[in-house]
Amino acid sequence: MGAIVYKIVDPNIGAPSPVTATGTVQQWPLGIKMRALDFQTGSAGSGANYGEFIYLRGSDVTHGCLVFVDSVSAKAAGTAHTASIWPVMGIAAGALSATNVFGWVQVKGLCDYAIITNTTFAAGAPVFLASTTGQIASTCGAVGYRVIGINNVVVYSSTQSSVTVMLDYPQHIGKTANL
Repeated sequence: MGAIVYKIVDPNIGAPSPVTATGTVQQWPLGIKMRALDFQTGSAGSGANYGEFIYLRGSDVTHGCLVFVDSVSAKAAGTAHTASIWPVMGIAAGALSATNVFGWVQVKGLCDYAIITNTTFAAGAPVFLASTTGQIASTCGAVGYRVIGINNVVVYSSTQSSVTVMLDYPQHIGKTANL
């Protein structure tokens, strides 16, 4: 199976580029939510992968980074924004490297580009904010914030650069014990 390549289908069928595309010219209203499909990685007869994305302004965010959605900006989780009041989180579909860079953050659906700490991660394990900015972890560690709405769907080993997760409007629920 190849990499998932989502393209916007609703409400604007035929958006010109994949959701990984970013730019310094704003293309959509900030905060708009759109649905996307990927027909190329599904097996024959299985249909398409489905995802939901929010169009945001960047703020030093890398591709695959776990972010907080702050109204119209994506801010890396695990920084000064860790204990923020913005509960909705997602995974940056492209590099939103500065406040003049615009792009998509995935909040729902299968995501095969989430950045994780360099450890083993069992399928179905609880997800926590990692000590490294923008990454997720399988243990609460020093940061200690549990994230719900992210399900690690495959076993991850330290030889991989990213992990496949299922997103359903992730949000942190505060400091918790390691479950």
